[in-house]
Amino acid sequence: MRLHNLVVFYAYILTPIVIMMSLTMLQLIDSRTFTIAILGYALVYHPWISGLRLVALAVITPSKLIYNFIPFWNTRYFDYLFIDGTKKA
Repeated sequence: MRLHNLVVFYAYILTPIVIMMSLTMLQLIDSRTFTIAILGYALVYHPWISGLRLVALAVITPSKLIYNFIPFWNTRYFDYLFIDGTKKA
């Protein structure tokens, strides 16, 4: 089940980037729009999704979800987020 959850997490994280890149390559959005979208992704979407995963894994409490918007705050939870949901020793 952990592998399934990890795959879903990666799908949530990577899908917007693939969509933005595809729209840019097809020239449906310009570089300014792409830049704004990447900033929105990096500053809002990715921290929110990462925070929700940490809450779902019971690593942090929902009240600490707001801390994910501080740059690099959740790097201490890298193993939980991106590897397999368990802390490596």
